[in-house]
Amino acid sequence: MAYPGCEVMIAKNGIVVFSETYGYHTYENLIPVKKNDLFDLASLTKIAATTPALMLLEAQGRFDPDRKLGEYLPDYMNSNKGDLTMKEILSHQAGLKAWIPFWEETTRKDTSLRRRLYRDHYSDNYPVKVAENLFLHENFRKKIFDVIVESPLGKKKFLYSDLGFIMTPDIIDNLSGRSWTAFVKENIHDRIGIHDMVFNPVGLYPRDRIVPTEIDTVFRRQLLHGYVDDEGAALLGGAAGHAGVFSSAGDLMKLLELYRRMGEYGGERIFPAEIVKKYTSVQFPENENRRGLGFDKPLLDNSTKEGVEAYPAEGVSPESFGHSGFTGTFVWVDPVFNISYIFLSNRVHPSRDNNLLSQMNIRSDILQAVYDSAL
Repeated sequence: MAYPGCEVMIAKNGIVVFSETYGYHTYENLIPVKKNDLFDLASLTKIAATTPALMLLEAQGRFDPDRKLGEYLPDYMNSNKGDLTMKEILSHQAGLKAWIPFWEETTRKDTSLRRRLYRDHYSDNYPVKVAENLFLHENFRKKIFDVIVESPLGKKKFLYSDLGFIMTPDIIDNLSGRSWTAFVKENIHDRIGIHDMVFNPVGLYPRDRIVPTEIDTVFRRQLLHGYVDDEGAALLGGAAGHAGVFSSAGDLMKLLELYRRMGEYGGERIFPAEIVKKYTSVQFPENENRRGLGFDKPLLDNSTKEGVEAYPAEGVSPESFGHSGFTGTFVWVDPVFNISYIFLSNRVHPSRDNNLLSQMNIRSDILQAVYDSAL
């Protein structure tokens, strides 16, 4: 009962050596998980869409993580965030709050929706589709960013935060001169044959190919099926820098292999190798922060850890990298041992309160089994 269903895919030396699905979309056991089903990747969005866009922009000479947020987004110039470097933001070292429950601003004390902000149908004033038959007023987007601008800063130490990645798409829009989602799709995903990695899959795919997430009993009051699980991303129309991407394991593997192969896949060179190495390297080890630029990394002292004390597993190399997602997703890439690993699940179904997936150490145990068998 850690999750209704999952998919596991493992590649060694660029060849998929294991690909299996288990369980069902829900505990009703009606629809089995199938290969090519789409899962809500949650925070894997950070390395599936947002970070690679910045990597490409840096390769094009248009982005530099050592520059300040205020240089890229003038609206932040005179705020307490104007002098934060993008390097600090992308490695969760900037002192930003971990998260802000923006959705609470759209509800009353009894959690019922504020009527002036929502409608049950689309219109010019209510264009933001938050969930099935639920549309948000166009002006609330500004409220989200006003709250971020005014939010306090803490000390510059590691604190995982979605806020920086919520701001980042505006940077990509400005630097690329177009929609950031289109920029990522056309310049990265399409070029390496990724076609089943999308935002807002409802209407694009049959519902039985989309794995549902939780039954939201507080905010949206419905089963989230093809709509992003993350509330903040939902308020931004389902496409945000920190969450929103849905993908099949097969297409996600193409992206992981692009990283493992240092920026080249299928005859297409997307990034220079040095860009990939830069983003997947620890940025602030002196601050006991293991993170890369957008990417997660092993514990700094991982070589001294054993079993469940190691993260993500005791066999990984210091050069390895990956990310996890709130919905129960996890990926890891090891360019030293030529391993790419995907675990997709919907552990938040029917409720996000179920944390057995982490408690049982399932994803890490599978990863360690990969090392034990591959070496």
